Amino acid sequence: MVRGKKREEKISAKQLIIFLVLMAFIAWQAYILVAPLGFFETGANVASTGFVSLEVLVPLEINITNPAEGGNYTFLPGGPYILDLNLTTNEENYSKLAFNYSLYDYRHNEWAVQDAAFIPNTTFNAVRWWNQLFVTGYRGQEVSSDNVTFFVYVPNTAPLIYGINSTIFACEESQLVYDFSATDADEDSITSEMTTHNLFFVSPSGQFRTNYFFQIVSIPLDKLSAGGVNSGWRTYPSTISVTDNFNATCCSDSKQTDITVIEINNPPVLTNIPVQTLIWNQGENATLFEIIDVSDLEYDVYGYGGLTKNLTIINSSGQTVNLFNLSSNSTHDFINFTATNQTSGGNYNVKVCVNDTGLTNKYQDILKYCGQTGQAFTVCDSFILTITDENRAPTIRRYYPANLSFNNSGIQEIYFNITKYDPDGTIPDAYWYVDGNFTEYDSGSFIDEFRYTFGCGISGKHFVKAVITDGLANDSVQWNVTVENVLCPSGPSPGGGGGGGGGGGGGCRSLWGCNAWNLCQNAESSLDFGLISGEDYRNIEGYCNDNKISNDECGFQFRECTDLNACFLKPQNPNRLQYCRYTENPSCYDNIKNCHDGDCEFLVDCGGSCSQCPSCSDNIENQDEEGKDCGGSCPWRCEPAVPLLKRSVTIYIFLAILLLAIALIIVKLARVMKYQREISSIKKQKV
Repeated sequence: MVRGKKREEKISAKQLIIFLVLMAFIAWQAYILVAPLGFFETGANVASTGFVSLEVLVPLEINITNPAEGGNYTFLPGGPYILDLNLTTNEENYSKLAFNYSLYDYRHNEWAVQDAAFIPNTTFNAVRWWNQLFVTGYRGQEVSSDNVTFFVYVPNTAPLIYGINSTIFACEESQLVYDFSATDADEDSITSEMTTHNLFFVSPSGQFRTNYFFQIVSIPLDKLSAGGVNSGWRTYPSTISVTDNFNATCCSDSKQTDITVIEINNPPVLTNIPVQTLIWNQGENATLFEIIDVSDLEYDVYGYGGLTKNLTIINSSGQTVNLFNLSSNSTHDFINFTATNQTSGGNYNVKVCVNDTGLTNKYQDILKYCGQTGQAFTVCDSFILTITDENRAPTIRRYYPANLSFNNSGIQEIYFNITKYDPDGTIPDAYWYVDGNFTEYDSGSFIDEFRYTFGCGISGKHFVKAVITDGLANDSVQWNVTVENVLCPSGPSPGGGGGGGGGGGGGCRSLWGCNAWNLCQNAESSLDFGLISGEDYRNIEGYCNDNKISNDECGFQFRECTDLNACFLKPQNPNRLQYCRYTENPSCYDNIKNCHDGDCEFLVDCGGSCSQCPSCSDNIENQDEEGKDCGGSCPWRCEPAVPLLKRSVTIYIFLAILLLAIALIIVKLARVMKYQREISSIKKQKV
């Protein structure tokens, strides 16, 4: 009994201690809450007391821990390039802080992200190549920041060609310009080539980031380009290839296309016959002699078909008359007519027409692509013939500008017009000259117009002159123009404008087309035979020495290049000579990129006359690909393999089998039930 009592007293003491500690804690908390409100001030003591809490703030510090300064991070092609954004700070209470980050793209010298808010620790999208990450933290008005520079590495991938159709069409008497593009995620320097046939070439036209722009261009296409006269068309199978020059065996892409040149029928060209005036019985002035000068490409050059000419003469009353006919000799048709006092005077409208022969073998879609059907053409020329006993001169009655001397900017178009009159009723022809150079011819109207721009870089005194004639007598008017110089933006020297709205010179932009490289020749042997100069040999030898190529294999090759725009500017000519590794018997199996069998390899032992180079668009698992046209050097990843039981085909087969089994079970049950009914019926009949 005594032991139990003592134990109870000990337990009560512990409870008392716990109770007192608890009460003290509650009192302390109550004091903290109410002391700032002044509940303990009595007013009896003017010297009051209180508590002062001092908090020493340490300057805010932020440190980026990931990405690491100078870090190098590797990703698979195609992105995205997601990295962790981790940081540390000496402020334990993150709720007092706000953060943002900016990312600078050094490759393109631009901000990829600016002042984006985030919460540590998170992820962000980096850019390829060099990045600089800036992180800024805010604690009220206090600001702290840190930055790191790091590199994102992505393995090289092959370029890809886009925008080339399986068939490309061009027309005779035109110049093919066909746009296509290529992409290269690595932004490497892309070059492009094609099987040229010495007609078609690839020319670069621009680049923006990963997009590269090219044009398939041609020389002016003639009748032979289309297969010859009355052949209809000719098709050129062509391969267009691009490479990023990563190494001699990788990486490239190519497309096949058929370029079809369609033959057209070229209309005959009839030389213009000017206005004519004949005076009775006045010698030469009474005779009209004009050769009807006609040219036709198909007939004159290739001897195809024939030309038919006819003449129509209408008098001032609108009646068709037989004043004279066409005459012929072994080479020309001509008009030879002399007016006499027996010839009816007045104005005659003389019309000469020529018909050629159309094509009989025509491309089926010639109208769609070339705007004609290959049909025969009729070309006519008309002129006014005035027959009189006394010719009166034509006159320019009105002209514009009314001021014959004025100033004008070199780049501002000038508008001119004249109103003509002829007392004999003739419609005079007009000839326009700029600084004495014939520029435009007008006929068939009493009002003629002319527009001209001198162009940038042109200044000083110039003149524009209009001359009208009835065939015998003339009149003219001249404007004196003081041209004010306007500097050209840049480029080649300026040139004069053209009639009928011609403009000043903007320069000529060369468009180079180069044939395939010729066979690789040994440099030392070529020097001995005098095929190359000593300077060229020393340059070639230096290249071979730098690349540790022996004299036996040190070679060079030429190619022919043509300025398709015929600018003939000396600077910026493409390379016509390059170094190569010489071998006596080049082939598709010598492990050398060379030329043979009439074409050049695009990469080592592929392209040209060899098999097509492996690419990411040939539907073949080659190169270092992980699947067909994916993985490895290809710019997209292979799709992960789907387990057999999760494949759509497997599921559909399983469902079909299941449905078939259910159907068989239903049929079986129906048969059993039918059998049971028949047995039951038999039993009832026996009873």
